[in-house]
Amino acid sequence: MHRLQLDFSDENFALLEELRRSGGFKDKATTIRAGMRLLRAVQEGAVAGFTEIVLRNPKRGRAGCSIERVVVYPDGR
Repeated sequence: MHRLQLDFSDENFALLEELRRSGGFKDKATTIRAGMRLLRAVQEGAVAGFTEIVLRNPKRGRAGCSIERVVVYPDGR
């Protein structure tokens, strides 16, 4: 096991706690690990040439379609 020390501003520390609570994570370290896994997936997609992330909400919107949000990373980052 390795140990890593991170320094946060008060604002970012509060944001981390908000992400922990809203995501249902047991602690801040688990929250950071989940964020790193997500970032790795995005970076791997960018390397493979993908430029958009589509988020789908399973709740039905108007006309019975799922609700979507598209995030575009035109520079691949």
